[in-house]
Amino acid sequence: MNKSYITFALMFMLGFLTAIPLYVNAEEGGITTVKVESEVVSIPSGKTVSATSTCPSGKTLISGGGVCLGFMGTENKVLLTISAPSPDANNAWFAVCTNMDNNPGQAQAMAWALCADPEVFEPEMKK
Repeated sequence: MNKSYITFALMFMLGFLTAIPLYVNAEEGGITTVKVESEVVSIPSGKTVSATSTCPSGKTLISGGGVCLGFMGTENKVLLTISAPSPDANNAWFAVCTNMDNNPGQAQAMAWALCADPEVFEPEMKK
């Protein structure tokens, strides 16, 4: 096996293992995930369904994401066409799913907002 591949694999594993405590600490340190699901709706070909997830009062949106589910003939044919901060609401994440199939079907949109307490952004005071 090539020495550079072994070095890369070891560095990757070390980076991954050191990142795990940071993620756990962030969850405990004022980071909240808010998930919203739309209803499962029937949508014609080319039409959309959306979901918007809003951070609780006092928290700041730092990221988000979305996912689409298709049912009743639209499995794997409903695509996530927008996943971005909401254009209509502050501190919210917006996900839009589009039926790309030629036939109508059922679909559901889900959006996640990753929200932080204000103190997450404040540097720790040095002792």
